[in-house]
Amino acid sequence: MKPTLIIIRGSPATGKSTLARNLTKKFDGKTALLIVDEFRWVMTAHKNRDKKDYSVSFDNFLYALENYLKLGYTIIVEDVWIRKHKDNATSIKKVIYLGNKYNAKIHQILLKGSWNTVKHINTLRPMVLPQKELYEKVYSKNIKAEVIIDIDDKKPNQILKEAFKII
Repeated sequence: MKPTLIIIRGSPATGKSTLARNLTKKFDGKTALLIVDEFRWVMTAHKNRDKKDYSVSFDNFLYALENYLKLGYTIIVEDVWIRKHKDNATSIKKVIYLGNKYNAKIHQILLKGSWNTVKHINTLRPMVLPQKELYEKVYSKNIKAEVIIDIDDKKPNQILKEAFKII
């Protein structure tokens, strides 16, 4: 079976994880959810991580992605970067390369909200408020194949419906 790769990007507090988890519930068959931060922050459990830790965690992420692609899974990937993050390891180009290598049907979604929306959403969760510099960096460059979903004034189920129209 031909694999499907769904890539979800956006700044912190745009609902990437919520959308990714909601999507996994909607697919029949073999589905995998790969969240870069799970590899970066959970699998590398010690404090004071360095560039090598980030690189190893992303290599493990790519290894898992490739194994799921080989088996024809629907894979939902969340939190990859167009430009390399400060850890110099989480390039979206590597994810797209693997998808193309295994002839996956690739869907790219960019969740985008205004700065005020992102700040508001972040007050509803126990995380550090995103810095405007990071917010601006995420949206500084788009990929042609990416479809933008505007999250302003929308509930997660509305965003999920829009995502399914894309997929």
